Amino acid sequence: MKKTAVIIVLLSVVLILSSCITVNINSNGDQTTDAVTTAAQTEEQTTTATTETQTDAATTAAETDVEQTEQELTAELFNSHKGYWTNEDGKFIYFGEENGAYRVSFGIWNAGGPFPSGTVTSVTKTGEKSYLLKISIDAVQGNDENGGWEAYEVTTPLTDVDGARRVMTAVYDGDTELSKFYYSEKAENPFLDGVETDAADFVINHLGYWTNDDGKYIYVGEENGEKFISFAVWNAGGPFPVGDIKTVKAFGSRTYVITVGIRGFEGNEEVGSWDPYDFDFHITDNETTDRSVTAVYPGEETESVFYYQENPFAGGMG
Repeated sequence: MKKTAVIIVLLSVVLILSSCITVNINSNGDQTTDAVTTAAQTEEQTTTATTETQTDAATTAAETDVEQTEQELTAELFNSHKGYWTNEDGKFIYFGEENGAYRVSFGIWNAGGPFPSGTVTSVTKTGEKSYLLKISIDAVQGNDENGGWEAYEVTTPLTDVDGARRVMTAVYDGDTELSKFYYSEKAENPFLDGVETDAADFVINHLGYWTNDDGKYIYVGEENGEKFISFAVWNAGGPFPVGDIKTVKAFGSRTYVITVGIRGFEGNEEVGSWDPYDFDFHITDNETTDRSVTAVYPGEETESVFYYQENPFAGGMG
Protein backbone atom coordinates (compact mmCIF):
# COMPACT_ATOMS: atom_id res chain seq x y z
CA MET A 1 0.00 0.00 0.00
CA LYS A 2 2.79 2.37 0.91
CA LYS A 3 4.52 1.71 -2.41
CA THR A 4 1.30 2.37 -4.30
CA ALA A 5 0.73 5.62 -2.45
CA VAL A 6 4.24 6.78 -3.23
CA ILE A 7 3.75 6.08 -6.95
CA ILE A 8 0.47 7.99 -6.99
CA VAL A 9 2.17 10.98 -5.31
CA LEU A 10 5.04 10.95 -7.81
CA LEU A 11 2.66 10.81 -10.78
CA SER A 12 0.75 13.79 -9.38
CA VAL A 13 3.96 15.80 -9.05
CA VAL A 14 4.97 14.97 -12.67
CA LEU A 15 1.55 16.03 -13.96
CA ILE A 16 1.72 19.31 -12.08
CA LEU A 17 5.22 20.07 -13.34
CA SER A 18 4.24 19.19 -16.93
CA SER A 19 1.27 21.52 -16.74
CA CYS A 20 3.49 24.38 -15.51
CA ILE A 21 6.08 23.86 -18.21
CA THR A 22 3.43 23.82 -20.92
CA VAL A 23 1.92 27.06 -19.70
CA ASN A 24 5.30 28.77 -19.47
CA ILE A 25 6.32 27.68 -22.98
CA ASN A 26 3.04 28.84 -24.54
CA SER A 27 3.22 32.19 -22.78
CA ASN A 28 6.80 32.91 -23.89
CA GLY A 29 6.00 31.84 -27.46
CA ASP A 30 3.17 34.36 -27.80
CA GLN A 31 5.36 37.21 -26.62
CA THR A 32 8.18 36.33 -29.05
CA THR A 33 5.76 36.09 -32.00
CA ASP A 34 4.30 39.48 -31.23
CA ALA A 35 7.74 41.01 -30.93
CA VAL A 36 8.94 39.50 -34.23
CA THR A 37 5.78 40.63 -36.03
CA THR A 38 6.11 44.17 -34.74
CA ALA A 39 9.80 44.33 -35.68
CA ALA A 40 9.06 43.01 -39.19
CA GLN A 41 6.33 45.59 -39.72
CA THR A 42 8.63 48.38 -38.54
CA GLU A 43 11.45 47.20 -40.82
CA GLU A 44 9.08 46.97 -43.79
CA GLN A 45 7.78 50.48 -43.19
CA THR A 46 11.35 51.79 -42.83
CA THR A 47 12.49 49.98 -46.00
CA THR A 48 9.49 51.27 -47.95
CA ALA A 49 10.07 54.82 -46.79
CA THR A 50 13.79 54.59 -47.61
CA THR A 51 13.10 53.08 -51.05
CA GLU A 52 10.57 55.79 -51.87
CA THR A 53 13.02 58.47 -50.75
CA GLN A 54 15.84 56.94 -52.82
CA THR A 55 13.53 56.62 -55.85
CA ASP A 56 12.42 60.23 -55.57
CA ALA A 57 16.03 61.36 -55.22
CA ALA A 58 17.12 59.25 -58.22
CA THR A 59 14.25 60.60 -60.35
CA THR A 60 15.12 64.17 -59.44
CA ALA A 61 18.81 63.54 -60.22
CA ALA A 62 17.93 61.91 -63.55
CA GLU A 63 15.72 64.84 -64.52
CA THR A 64 18.51 67.23 -63.60
CA ASP A 65 21.03 65.19 -65.62
CA VAL A 66 18.75 65.23 -68.69
CA GLU A 67 18.26 68.97 -68.36
CA GLN A 68 21.99 69.58 -67.98
CA THR A 69 22.79 67.25 -70.86
CA GLU A 70 20.43 69.10 -73.22
CA GLN A 71 21.85 72.46 -72.17
CA GLU A 72 25.40 71.18 -72.63
CA LEU A 73 24.50 69.64 -76.01
CA THR A 74 22.99 72.91 -77.24
CA ALA A 75 26.02 74.90 -76.09
CA GLU A 76 28.39 72.37 -77.68
CA LEU A 77 26.52 72.47 -81.00
CA PHE A 78 26.53 76.26 -81.19
CA ASN A 79 30.15 76.59 -80.14
CA SER A 80 31.20 74.21 -82.92
CA HIS A 81 28.83 75.56 -85.62
CA LYS A 82 28.83 79.28 -84.86
CA GLY A 83 28.90 81.22 -88.10
CA TYR A 84 27.51 81.01 -91.63
CA TRP A 85 26.64 77.92 -93.65
CA THR A 86 25.80 78.46 -97.34
CA ASN A 87 24.49 76.17 -100.07
CA GLU A 88 25.08 76.45 -103.82
CA ASP A 89 21.81 78.35 -104.29
CA GLY A 90 23.04 81.18 -102.08
CA LYS A 91 20.81 80.26 -99.14
CA PHE A 92 22.48 80.37 -95.76
CA ILE A 93 21.86 79.26 -92.16
CA TYR A 94 23.40 81.29 -89.35
CA PHE A 95 24.12 79.97 -85.84
CA GLY A 96 24.65 82.61 -83.17
CA GLU A 97 23.92 83.79 -79.65
CA GLU A 98 21.93 86.86 -78.66
CA ASN A 99 21.18 88.06 -75.12
CA GLY A 100 22.04 84.63 -73.73
CA ALA A 101 19.73 82.80 -76.16
CA TYR A 102 20.86 80.52 -78.99
CA ARG A 103 19.51 81.73 -82.32
CA VAL A 104 19.19 80.35 -85.85
CA SER A 105 18.53 82.55 -88.88
CA PHE A 106 17.66 81.54 -92.44
CA GLY A 107 18.55 83.92 -95.27
CA ILE A 108 19.63 84.39 -98.89
CA TRP A 109 22.77 86.32 -99.71
CA ASN A 110 22.30 89.66 -101.49
CA ALA A 111 18.51 89.40 -101.39
CA GLY A 112 15.94 91.57 -99.66
CA GLY A 113 14.31 90.32 -96.45
CA PRO A 114 12.79 89.74 -94.09
CA PHE A 115 13.90 86.17 -93.46
CA PRO A 116 12.94 83.69 -90.70
CA SER A 117 14.89 83.90 -87.46
CA GLY A 118 14.19 82.38 -84.07
CA THR A 119 15.29 80.97 -80.74
CA VAL A 120 16.30 77.33 -80.34
CA THR A 121 14.02 75.60 -77.82
CA SER A 122 15.60 72.15 -77.87
CA VAL A 123 18.42 70.12 -79.43
CA THR A 124 18.22 66.33 -79.73
CA LYS A 125 21.08 64.11 -80.87
CA THR A 126 19.76 61.57 -83.37
CA GLY A 127 23.08 60.02 -84.43
CA GLU A 128 26.81 60.26 -83.98
CA LYS A 129 26.91 63.49 -86.02
CA SER A 130 23.20 64.18 -86.48
CA TYR A 131 20.93 66.57 -84.61
CA LEU A 132 17.33 67.75 -84.54
CA LEU A 133 16.76 71.41 -83.71
CA LYS A 134 13.40 72.85 -82.65
CA ILE A 135 13.25 76.57 -83.36
CA SER A 136 10.62 79.09 -82.33
CA ILE A 137 10.51 81.51 -85.29
CA ASP A 138 9.76 85.12 -84.38
CA ALA A 139 6.66 86.84 -85.73
CA VAL A 140 7.32 89.52 -88.35
CA GLN A 141 5.02 92.41 -89.08
CA GLY A 142 4.46 93.01 -92.77
CA ASN A 143 4.93 96.29 -94.60
CA ASP A 144 4.27 97.78 -98.02
CA GLU A 145 7.17 95.85 -99.57
CA ASN A 146 7.17 92.55 -97.69
CA GLY A 147 4.50 90.37 -96.15
CA GLY A 148 4.86 89.29 -92.54
CA TRP A 149 3.98 86.12 -90.63
CA GLU A 150 2.83 84.89 -87.27
CA ALA A 151 5.22 83.14 -84.90
CA TYR A 152 5.62 79.45 -85.66
CA GLU A 153 7.68 76.39 -84.77
CA VAL A 154 10.06 74.65 -87.17
CA THR A 155 12.09 71.45 -86.78
CA THR A 156 15.41 71.39 -88.62
CA PRO A 157 17.51 68.22 -89.03
CA LEU A 158 21.24 68.57 -89.67
CA THR A 159 24.17 66.17 -90.08
CA ASP A 160 27.89 66.93 -90.17
CA VAL A 161 29.62 65.46 -93.23
CA ASP A 162 33.21 64.18 -93.10
CA GLY A 163 35.65 65.64 -95.57
CA ALA A 164 38.40 68.18 -96.10
CA ARG A 165 35.87 71.02 -96.00
CA ARG A 166 33.38 71.71 -93.22
CA VAL A 167 30.04 70.62 -94.62
CA MET A 168 26.66 69.78 -93.15
CA THR A 169 23.40 68.62 -94.68
CA ALA A 170 20.28 70.42 -93.50
CA VAL A 171 16.78 71.41 -94.56
CA TYR A 172 16.39 75.13 -95.16
CA ASP A 173 13.21 76.57 -93.65
CA GLY A 174 10.47 76.22 -96.23
CA ASP A 175 12.31 73.57 -98.29
CA THR A 176 11.45 69.88 -98.22
CA GLU A 177 14.79 68.30 -99.16
CA LEU A 178 18.25 68.18 -97.62
CA SER A 179 21.04 70.17 -99.23
CA LYS A 180 24.72 70.66 -98.48
CA PHE A 181 25.75 73.79 -96.60
CA TYR A 182 29.41 74.86 -96.51
CA TYR A 183 30.89 76.72 -93.57
CA SER A 184 32.39 80.17 -93.85
CA GLU A 185 33.43 82.50 -91.06
CA LYS A 186 32.70 85.70 -92.98
CA ALA A 187 29.24 87.13 -93.53
CA GLU A 188 29.32 86.77 -97.32
CA ASN A 189 28.52 84.27 -100.05
CA PRO A 190 31.63 82.06 -100.22
CA PHE A 191 30.81 80.81 -103.70
CA LEU A 192 31.23 84.18 -105.40
CA ASP A 193 35.02 83.91 -105.24
CA GLY A 194 35.32 80.21 -104.51
CA VAL A 195 36.32 78.46 -101.32
CA GLU A 196 39.88 77.21 -101.03
CA THR A 197 39.83 73.49 -100.28
CA ASP A 198 42.30 70.68 -99.68
CA ALA A 199 44.25 69.62 -102.78
CA ALA A 200 44.62 66.11 -101.33
CA ASP A 201 40.85 65.72 -101.28
CA PHE A 202 40.61 66.70 -104.95
CA VAL A 203 43.41 64.31 -105.97
CA ILE A 204 41.88 61.39 -104.08
CA ASN A 205 38.55 61.90 -105.86
CA HIS A 206 40.04 62.45 -109.35
CA LEU A 207 43.17 60.30 -109.37
CA GLY A 208 43.77 58.75 -112.82
CA TYR A 209 43.25 59.40 -116.53
CA TRP A 210 40.49 61.47 -118.16
CA THR A 211 40.24 61.47 -121.99
CA ASN A 212 38.09 63.45 -124.44
CA ASP A 213 36.87 62.49 -127.91
CA ASP A 214 39.87 64.18 -129.54
CA GLY A 215 42.34 61.91 -127.75
CA LYS A 216 43.54 64.58 -125.35
CA TYR A 217 43.86 63.49 -121.76
CA ILE A 218 44.31 64.85 -118.28
CA TYR A 219 46.17 62.87 -115.67
CA VAL A 220 45.71 63.71 -111.99
CA GLY A 221 48.43 62.14 -109.87
CA GLU A 222 50.71 62.20 -106.87
CA GLU A 223 54.39 61.32 -106.65
CA ASN A 224 56.64 61.56 -103.58
CA GLY A 225 54.00 63.60 -101.86
CA GLU A 226 53.75 66.10 -104.73
CA LYS A 227 50.32 66.49 -106.31
CA PHE A 228 50.30 67.32 -110.01
CA ILE A 229 48.32 67.38 -113.24
CA SER A 230 49.63 66.37 -116.68
CA PHE A 231 48.06 67.45 -119.99
CA ALA A 232 48.86 65.35 -123.07
CA VAL A 233 47.59 63.69 -126.27
CA TRP A 234 47.51 59.94 -126.71
CA ASN A 235 49.99 58.51 -129.27
CA ALA A 236 51.57 61.92 -129.93
CA GLY A 237 55.09 63.12 -129.30
CA GLY A 238 55.82 65.41 -126.42
CA PRO A 239 56.71 67.16 -124.38
CA PHE A 240 53.39 68.26 -122.86
CA PRO A 241 52.63 70.56 -119.95
CA VAL A 242 52.82 69.13 -116.45
CA GLY A 243 52.48 71.18 -113.31
CA ASP A 244 52.20 71.09 -109.55
CA ILE A 245 48.86 71.82 -107.91
CA LYS A 246 49.18 75.08 -105.98
CA THR A 247 45.61 75.81 -104.87
CA VAL A 248 42.16 74.33 -105.34
CA LYS A 249 39.10 76.56 -105.09
CA ALA A 250 35.64 75.05 -104.98
CA PHE A 251 32.53 76.72 -106.38
CA GLY A 252 29.83 74.54 -104.92
CA SER A 253 30.34 70.81 -104.57
CA ARG A 254 31.23 69.99 -108.23
CA THR A 255 33.12 72.88 -109.83
CA TYR A 256 36.79 73.69 -109.18
CA VAL A 257 39.39 76.18 -110.33
CA ILE A 258 42.86 74.71 -109.82
CA THR A 259 45.96 76.83 -110.07
CA VAL A 260 48.62 74.62 -111.65
CA GLY A 261 52.24 75.72 -111.63
CA ILE A 262 53.37 74.50 -115.06
CA ARG A 263 57.00 73.44 -114.96
CA GLY A 264 59.44 75.07 -117.34
CA PHE A 265 60.98 73.18 -120.29
CA GLU A 266 64.47 73.80 -121.60
CA GLY A 267 63.57 72.80 -125.14
CA ASN A 268 65.29 70.49 -127.62
CA GLU A 269 65.97 70.23 -131.35
CA GLU A 270 62.31 69.49 -132.08
CA VAL A 271 60.39 71.52 -129.51
CA GLY A 272 61.09 74.99 -128.23
CA SER A 273 61.42 75.86 -124.55
CA TRP A 274 58.97 77.59 -122.22
CA ASP A 275 59.29 79.27 -118.89
CA PRO A 276 57.32 78.21 -115.82
CA TYR A 277 53.86 79.75 -115.61
CA ASP A 278 50.61 79.42 -113.68
CA PHE A 279 47.56 77.98 -115.39
CA ASP A 280 44.02 78.18 -113.94
CA PHE A 281 42.45 74.87 -114.77
CA HIS A 282 38.62 74.88 -114.74
CA ILE A 283 36.95 71.52 -114.16
CA THR A 284 33.43 70.40 -113.22
CA ASP A 285 32.26 66.94 -112.14
CA ASN A 286 29.31 65.84 -114.26
CA GLU A 287 26.25 64.20 -112.74
CA THR A 288 26.19 61.29 -115.18
CA THR A 289 26.16 57.51 -114.91
CA ASP A 290 29.61 57.29 -116.52
CA ARG A 291 32.27 59.21 -114.63
CA SER A 292 33.11 62.32 -116.58
CA VAL A 293 34.22 65.91 -116.12
CA THR A 294 33.88 69.05 -118.19
CA ALA A 295 37.14 70.99 -118.44
CA VAL A 296 39.07 73.52 -120.47
CA TYR A 297 42.27 71.99 -121.85
CA PRO A 298 45.36 74.27 -121.88
CA GLY A 299 45.53 76.42 -125.01
CA GLU A 300 41.83 76.00 -125.78
CA GLU A 301 38.93 78.35 -125.11
CA THR A 302 35.98 75.99 -125.12
CA GLU A 303 35.06 73.21 -122.73
CA SER A 304 35.00 69.53 -123.61
CA VAL A 305 33.96 66.37 -121.79
CA PHE A 306 36.67 64.05 -120.46
CA TYR A 307 35.77 60.48 -119.51
CA TYR A 308 37.42 58.51 -116.73
CA GLN A 309 39.45 55.42 -117.68
CA GLU A 310 40.41 52.85 -115.10
CA ASN A 311 42.96 51.24 -117.44
CA PRO A 312 43.76 53.56 -120.37
CA PHE A 313 46.50 51.29 -121.70
CA ALA A 314 44.06 48.51 -122.56
CA GLY A 315 42.97 48.78 -126.18
CA GLY A 316 46.07 50.34 -127.70
CA MET A 317 46.17 53.74 -126.01
CA GLY A 318 49.44 55.17 -124.69
